[in-house]
Parts: sequence; structure tokens; C-alpha cells
Amino acid sequence: MLQKDALSDHVHAIAIQDGRIERVGQFDWDEVYRNVDGEEREETAVSFSDMSAVFSLILEWMLKAETLQLVGARAAALAMYLDPVNNNRFGSSLLQIAEQAGSTRAALSKSLIDFRRAAGVHLSMGKGSETTDSYRACQIKSLEAGTHSSFNRKDLKQQAA
Repeated sequence: MLQKDALSDHVHAIAIQDGRIERVGQFDWDEVYRNVDGEEREETAVSFSDMSAVFSLILEWMLKAETLQLVGARAAALAMYLDPVNNNRFGSSLLQIAEQAGSTRAALSKSLIDFRRAAGVHLSMGKGSETTDSYRACQIKSLEAGTHSSFNRKDLKQQAA
């Protein structure tokens, strides 16, 4: 284990490892980035007020759900989309999360899409971000033209009779 030693100064960092004095060097990651990219990396620090504002938006979206169960479902769904590799314990799909919350996959998906639009954040939803709008526009046009599938489905005709 490496422990900093009081012998260190502003020029030479010294540490003790396994009872021996060792010089400590800091790897120059900026030099690596300059060699790879050919340019300097910008600082990635975010102000506390910006982080607070984002956190507030996320909480506001979650807490707009009708029940506490759905608040949790929104949290689990957002966690799944932000980090799909490390699945949370509530499921690895929107369907699994929705079933536990007594909701539907479509409702959770719609709430995530609405959150993305309201926050101006482009979360990957598996399809292009304009796909939903395109599908909606096509459905409206087919309704207006009288060619929508609901006019031809046998199960809906039987329900109407």
C-alpha cells in the first residue's frame, strides 16, 4: 500500500510502500490527449448550481407520477436507460419494470420521451429521436384519409356492433 510521506516537497513526491521510500510520478494524461487528439482537453467540471438544477428537473419529472410506485418505476427506467449494462434489480427492460409497478411499457416509454423533450436532453431510446413524431404524423394522416388500421380491424368492427 502506498502512503504519502512527510518527506515530500513541492517538487518531488515521495511515498512509503512496503516500508521503503518510493518516488511518486504523476502520469501526464494531458500530453496523451494532445498526442492523440492534437488539442488540449477542456475542463469538465460542472458548477454545483448546474448540477442542482438538473437534479431538480429529474426529481420534478419523477414526482409528477400518479403513485409512489410509478415514481419508483420512472427512477428505475431512467437508471436503465442511462446505464443499460449495469441493470438494476428491478429489471433489464421497461416491460419488467412496468409490470412490477403495475403500469405498461408504453406508459414508461412515453414518460421517458416526454422527459427528454422537456429537458432538452437526447437520451437514446433505441430509435431515432424523430421517429415517434414521424409515426404520430403518419397515424394522423391515415385517420384523416380513412385508411387507418382501426377502420379495417375485424376485432374493432365486432366491438362496435
